[in-house]
Amino acid sequence: MRVAVDALPLLTPSTGIAQYTRELMRRVGRTADVELFFCYGLYWGRELREKPLPYFDNLRTSARAAIPSTRALYRLVRQAVFSAGVLRRRIDLHHAPNFLPSRFSGPIVITVHDLSFLKYPETHPEDRVRHMNKFLPSAIERASFILVDSEFVRQEVLSQFSISEEKVVTTLLGVSERFRAMPSEHTAAVLAKHKLARGGYILSVGTLEPRKNLLRTLEAYGSLPPATRKAFPLALVGTAGWRMEAMQDRLTALVRSGDVRLLGYVAQEELPALYAGAAAFVYPSLYEGFGLPVLEALASGAPTVTSNRGALLEIAGDAAVTVEPEDPLAIRQGLEAVLEPSPERDKRVARGVAWARTFTWERCAEQTIQVYRRAVGQA
Repeated sequence: MRVAVDALPLLTPSTGIAQYTRELMRRVGRTADVELFFCYGLYWGRELREKPLPYFDNLRTSARAAIPSTRALYRLVRQAVFSAGVLRRRIDLHHAPNFLPSRFSGPIVITVHDLSFLKYPETHPEDRVRHMNKFLPSAIERASFILVDSEFVRQEVLSQFSISEEKVVTTLLGVSERFRAMPSEHTAAVLAKHKLARGGYILSVGTLEPRKNLLRTLEAYGSLPPATRKAFPLALVGTAGWRMEAMQDRLTALVRSGDVRLLGYVAQEELPALYAGAAAFVYPSLYEGFGLPVLEALASGAPTVTSNRGALLEIAGDAAVTVEPEDPLAIRQGLEAVLEPSPERDKRVARGVAWARTFTWERCAEQTIQVYRRAVGQA
């Protein structure tokens, strides 16, 4: 089975979709009867790219600003490269891990990670919402099968689109073995690089954008007693997203006081040590189709505060403290609960490590391959 994978997400600084694509395809590629071909937008490759292309996002943003029709032109060129490539490589199936597939005459599998652009359009740039509204319905219709990250998203897709239940398949994501509890000597170098003390900071991981609810997180954190903030600065991992101006004043004040540390983009190989060294992890997102950082934090033994919405309840189980994300007081109380040493906190951490290990990329890959086989009529 020769599979064409849209690998464009792997060119950008690592996002959840990039991580999904990379971790999944590493394992799918080990299957004897599956041959993978990666289309990186304007070129093809057989190798799975491990690191993003430097400055790719900046170049794309600059081009769109300079030439209004860049998006449409780029889409046409991408399609031409893809169409020529699938003919040359005699492709049997096309998998689009990032919602929207290219045109292809054979069976198509797409992955729909969430419907946030429909449910919370105000948390996305308007052009992204328009783009998804325009193209996702036809992608849903054309796809032979739709993979989703959680049962929560499966139910949302089925309620939003008139399609058969058999067409939408839940393939729960996994957590890499790299994320685990670690002794201090294994975290020391990374923490020293970022000027953090083991057990002496609260960690947050995710793009700095409205959907991640950072403004309320900052409000909740800023209301903690000064002594607590001094003992546990808030370390933010993630690149700046859109609408940063809404939180800029509060963020600047907390950074200036030393309460918040902006770590920016952090290489994937450093993340396990940052999770394992944290006193707590906070992720009160307004909406998630899965919430991979929560699973990574639990696997690393980090006491976790997350939202009681979307797929996060499904993913966190009873291992995290779940809070109402639109209530800064609830977020603050959640942080206080996980920062305070107690037998219950220790039990919750142990449950989290065990629970996270039930989510494996191997299982996700096996389920994905089964869908491939069904799509091409081999199962």
